[in-house]
Amino acid sequence: MRPSKEGNLIKKLIPHPIKRVLMRLANPMRKSALFAAVSDARRFKRHSQLSASLSSLPASAAQADLLRKMHSLEKGLALPDPAPGFGAAKARDLIQLAESYRGRHDEDWHFRTCVGVLQEYAAFQARYGHLIPELDAFLAKHASPEPGGTITVGRINKAGHETFDFGAFARSRHSVRNFAPQPVDEALILEAIDIARKTPSVCNRSSGRVYLTMDRSHIDAALDIQGGARGFSQTVPCLLIVASDVSAFYKVGERNQSFIDGGLFAMTLVYALHGLGLAACMLNWSKTPSQDKKLRKVFRIENTHNIIMMVAVGHMPEQVRVALSPRAGIESFYQRLETQEGV
Repeated sequence: MRPSKEGNLIKKLIPHPIKRVLMRLANPMRKSALFAAVSDARRFKRHSQLSASLSSLPASAAQADLLRKMHSLEKGLALPDPAPGFGAAKARDLIQLAESYRGRHDEDWHFRTCVGVLQEYAAFQARYGHLIPELDAFLAKHASPEPGGTITVGRINKAGHETFDFGAFARSRHSVRNFAPQPVDEALILEAIDIARKTPSVCNRSSGRVYLTMDRSHIDAALDIQGGARGFSQTVPCLLIVASDVSAFYKVGERNQSFIDGGLFAMTLVYALHGLGLAACMLNWSKTPSQDKKLRKVFRIENTHNIIMMVAVGHMPEQVRVALSPRAGIESFYQRLETQEGV
């Protein structure tokens, strides 16, 4: 079939760069990749602090904002030689945010910890004669027993575990795909999650979240959607879905931060499970928007949570075969940082 004159005219009128982009988008793989990227961007825009006021977002968003702003003062207090008078504007902003937060959420742990940070900050400034009237007035109304600000640690605190060989511990962990039949004690899972709370996160916002189930039907349904546990899913006695709360992030530059912080949280969680004597297998969640939506619909996962991965958890059999999973040599994993010529 010969192209019509109108078709040829349209081709001539469309600039070549635009034509090239349209042809690329006609590729099904490119179209699906673009759709997934748009879906991710829409979720971040809708559920982060980017385009909404804190009052319209869940409490977790306001809590993350409190943590971010109080951590700014904590970092200043932890510097080798904090400058007297530093952070006055940030302290005033934090006071306003704290008062607004208290009006909606009362004096919960986040508020009390904020007061604890401001107490140490005020004490530091007072030693140098720097007084902030708004701060003094705020602390006259509120006091907190919650620790906040800084603590002093020494080598004994950092060492303290001379007999612990982390290298041997990390190298002894394997992804297990065949679990012993005994059930998992939920207290062990909660202890592992408690340990994972210590995971570093941007400005201490702690966005990691865990959904857990030991219900056979729930495990089977979730793993069926995930699709990577065929052949051993029936042996999984406990399943965790690790997520990251997008509402903790507030600017475009943080659009990928929930995946970074969520990944760090997941790794700490798996090491914690290993340390508690449990076996685990991380199951990726590299899925299409439709698959992601399906899991959310089945299990009512919050829209503000980015799904990071699933983790199958159970007891190790007396003996089990695991994938050797050899790694390339260390030279493949690093290179020395250099500048470009002429920069």
